[in-house]
Amino acid sequence: MTRLMRFVGGACLCAVVLMIAACSSPSMVGINYPHARQPTLGETGDEHYQRVSRVAKHDRRLLQEDLDLLFMTERSTRLTRWHTR
Repeated sequence: MTRLMRFVGGACLCAVVLMIAACSSPSMVGINYPHARQPTLGETGDEHYQRVSRVAKHDRRLLQEDLDLLFMTERSTRLTRWHTR
C-alpha cells in the first residue's frame, strides 16, 4: 500500500511540475489560447494578447503561491517570541 501511495504522490508531483513548465512563459499563451491575438471590439490584437498574457502570468503567480503554502516553503515571519533559528 505504501508503494502505491508513493507512486501516486510522485505522479501528482510530476504532473504539477509539467503543468507549471507548460505555462511558464507568456509566449505559450498563443499555444494554449489560439485566439489571443484576435482583435475585439474594444481592443487591438496586441492589446488583447497583452491582457491575456497578464492574466496568465497572474494565474501562474497565484499557483506558485498556493504550492508554497501547500509544501510549507515560505519563510517564517519571526513574529513570535520563540526562537525560530
